[in-house]
Amino acid sequence: STRFLPRVAHPMDIKGYWQKTLIQAQNALTVFPLKAKVAPFNGINTLFPFIENPTPLQQKVLDLDISQQGPQLFILEDVTGAGKTEAALILAHRLIAAGKAQGLFFGLPTMATANAMYDRLVKTWLAFYSPESRPSLVLGHSARTLMDRFNESLWSGDSVGSE
Repeated sequence: STRFLPRVAHPMDIKGYWQKTLIQAQNALTVFPLKAKVAPFNGINTLFPFIENPTPLQQKVLDLDISQQGPQLFILEDVTGAGKTEAALILAHRLIAAGKAQGLFFGLPTMATANAMYDRLVKTWLAFYSPESRPSLVLGHSARTLMDRFNESLWSGDSVGSE
C-alpha cells in the first residue's frame, strides 16, 4: 500500500532503501489490528442460537473426530435446506479452535451468491473469535465496494505510525 510504503521518486542506493522500508514497514505494523484471537468452540448454540435440534449432517460434524495429524479434506453434501452452510461453519470453527486450520474459503459461482453468503457469514464469523478481536472477512469480487455491508466492515485505522 502506498499509504505506508510510498513510491520512491528518485534513485536510492539499495541499503538506504532497505533501511527506510524497514522503518516504514514497522510503522505500518503498529497501526494494523492484532491477529484475531480464536474463541473456543463451545457448541452449536454459540454460532447458531436459532438451531434447537441439529440436522443429521450438523450432528455428524459435531461428532466428527478431528484429532488426526496433517491435512484433512471434508466434503459436505446434502439436499437443499439441510443446513450444509451451518454444518460447514461448525466444522470450520472446530478446526480453527483446535489449531488445525487458519481460515475458511467459500468459492461461489456468481457475485450475487457471494454477496448472499457474505451476509450470512458476517455474524457467525465474528462468533469464531473473542469479542475484542477484529477478524477479517473478505468478499473477493470486483463489485464488492457496491455492497454496503462489505464497505461497513472495512478497517480504517485512525492513527498512522511515525516515520
